[in-house]
Amino acid sequence: MNNKILQLTILLLMASIAGVILLHLTGCNAKLVEPVSDVVPYNLQVHKVAEGELKITWQYSLPLGDSLQFVISKRTGTGSWYSYYAVSGDYEFYDFTPTNDVYVYAYRVRAEHIYTYDLYPQSEIVAYFSEYADPGEVMVTQVSQDELFIEWIDNSIGEDGFYVDKKIDDGNWHNRYRTFGPNVSSFTDPTELYQEITYRITAFTGVSTSLSVQYTYLTTLLSPTDLTLQHTDVNRIRLNWTDNSNGESGFLIDKKIGELEWLVSYAQVGSDITTYLDEIAEPCGDFRYRVRAFQDIYTSPYSEEAEIKIFLNETGSWLSGNPANDVFIDENTNWYAFLADQYNGLTVIDCVNPSVLEGVNYNEGGLPDRTYAVAVQNQIAYLTTHSGLNEHGRLYLVDVSTIIPFQPFDPPDALAIISWCPLDSSPQDTFVPYDIEVSGAFAYIADGANGLVVVDIDPFNTHVIADFQTGGTARNIYLDGNLAYIAAADGGLVVVDISDPYNPVLHDQYTTTGSTVDITIRDNHAFLADGGNGLKIINLTNSNVQYVPTGGFANSVYVQGQSRLQEDHVYLVDKEFGLYVIDISDLNNPYILGSYAMDSEPVAVEKFFQSSYVFVADNTGLKVIQVAP
Repeated sequence: MNNKILQLTILLLMASIAGVILLHLTGCNAKLVEPVSDVVPYNLQVHKVAEGELKITWQYSLPLGDSLQFVISKRTGTGSWYSYYAVSGDYEFYDFTPTNDVYVYAYRVRAEHIYTYDLYPQSEIVAYFSEYADPGEVMVTQVSQDELFIEWIDNSIGEDGFYVDKKIDDGNWHNRYRTFGPNVSSFTDPTELYQEITYRITAFTGVSTSLSVQYTYLTTLLSPTDLTLQHTDVNRIRLNWTDNSNGESGFLIDKKIGELEWLVSYAQVGSDITTYLDEIAEPCGDFRYRVRAFQDIYTSPYSEEAEIKIFLNETGSWLSGNPANDVFIDENTNWYAFLADQYNGLTVIDCVNPSVLEGVNYNEGGLPDRTYAVAVQNQIAYLTTHSGLNEHGRLYLVDVSTIIPFQPFDPPDALAIISWCPLDSSPQDTFVPYDIEVSGAFAYIADGANGLVVVDIDPFNTHVIADFQTGGTARNIYLDGNLAYIAAADGGLVVVDISDPYNPVLHDQYTTTGSTVDITIRDNHAFLADGGNGLKIINLTNSNVQYVPTGGFANSVYVQGQSRLQEDHVYLVDKEFGLYVIDISDLNNPYILGSYAMDSEPVAVEKFFQSSYVFVADNTGLKVIQVAP
C-alpha cells in the first residue's frame, strides 16, 4: 500500500471515530449549554452557619446543565486573590474558615465551561465581617468653631474602605456622605455652631458591609485650656486659663473642695476675661477647679481640671533611725515634742521652727528595748516600755524639769529616772503597753491583751492598783472625766468607768467590723481610727454610726479636746495613704477636706493646741505637717 492510500485510510478512520463520539453524546440527550459572555452570577450572599463555617450562595440566569460549573475565588485580608479556590456544580458553597477574627473574607464567583474550560465574567464581590472586624469607637474633636476632626478605630484587615453617613439634628441621613479607601480612619469636616451632628461609620468590601458604629456630637464653643492655679496669699487662689472661643458671653467656674460634690457655676466672669481670684475660708484642703465658656444657653466642654493643696505640706522632719511609736505635744510643753522612739528610748525635739527641727535622744538607765508610749504632766514624762522578752512591761517616770519650760532649746546631757514599776497586775502579763494617759495621781495604760491597767504614779511608791479586761487588744486610751475610752482592736470601743480608779467597771461597749486602733471624744461623739473602715464616728447618745473611708488602714486620730478651744476638723493618719483632714463642722455630714500623701507609715498624730501644725510619728521618726496658715 502506497503512502497516499495509507494517509487516506487514517483520515477515514478518525472521521468515523469522531462520528461515533458525536452520536454517543447526542444519543445521551446532553444539554450543550453555551454560556453568554455577559451573563454573571448575581445576588451573592455570605453568612455564618456555624463557628468556623461560612455559606456562599448565588443565582444564575441560565440553566446549569452538564457543561457548566462555578469557580469560587477567595481573598483573605489584604492577601492576593486565590482565583481557583474551589469549584461547585451547584448554586452554593460551604467554606470552612475562621469566623471570629479581624480578617475580611472576600468571595466572587464565575461560570466555567466544563469541556472547553472557558471562564465567563466574574460576579460582584461579597465579604464576611466578623464582629471583631467591625469599626470601633468613633471620636469627634472640635478643632475650631467651624471644623471637626472625626476618627474611628479600624479593626478590620482587608476592607475596601469605609462609608461615612452624616445626619444634622433630626434631619435625614446623608448616606455615603464620604467614602474612603482602606486603612483610612479619620477626616476633617466643616461645621457650624450649635448643631447636633451624628456620624455613622461602616466598613465595606465589594457589596458587603460591616455593622456600623456611630457618634453624636453637639458643636459648641471651644473649651478653655491651660488652667493653672496659684496660691497667691493666705486666703486666695488665682485661676488663669486660655480662651479658645469666639463670641462667648463669659466663663463659668466650678469648684470642688476635698471630697464634696462639685459646686457647679460657683463663679462667673465676663467675655475675654481669663483670670479669677477665689477667696477661701477653709484653713487647708484639696481644691479643684474647672472652667467652661458659655453663650446664652450653650456651654463649651470643661477645661482640664486643676488641683492645688492649700497648707497640706511637710515643713520639717526628724529622722530617728528607728520606727517611732507615739508622740506627745501640748501647750504645756512649749513646742517640745516628746517621741516614744522605740529602741532609742525617749527623744525630745524642739519644734519652735517647724522647718528646722532639733532633737536629742535619752535612754537613761538603759530603758528596755522598746519605748511604746509617752505622756507629759507637771514636768514629768511617763514612758511605757517593753523588752520583747518574757517579762512585764514597765512604766517609767522621767524628770524633764530641766527641759520644760526653759527656752531656747538647751537640752541637758542626761535626764533622771524618778521611779518605775512593772505592769504586773496579772502574774502572766507580758503584754505590750501601747498607750498611756495621765490624769491627776494616776496613769491609765492600754496594755494590749491585758486591757486597762491603772497605776498610782506617786514617785515614792509607783505601783499598779487595778486592771480591767477589755477584750480584744487594748491599743489606745482617751480620758474624758470619769470615763476611759479604750480602742480595743477587734473588741471595738470599750468604755470604762474610772470614777474609782481602784475599781474600774464597764460602762458601755461598741462593737466594730474593723479594727479600732485609736479613739478620741468630742461633743458626745466618739471618733475612731477604725482600721480598714477609715474614720468611724459614733453618736454616743443614740449609737448612730457614720464612716469616712480613707482607702487604707486608719491608724490614729486627733480631735481638738472638749476642755480647749474647739476646731471643726479631725486629723487622721492612714498607715497606707498618709494624713487626712476631715471636716466635722456638720457632724451629720463629715467629709474629707484634704489629704497629704506620705511615703512612710504613720502610726500616731497629735496637734499643738490652736497651732498650724500636726505632728506625726512614723516608721522614720517625726514629721511636721502644716494644716493651717
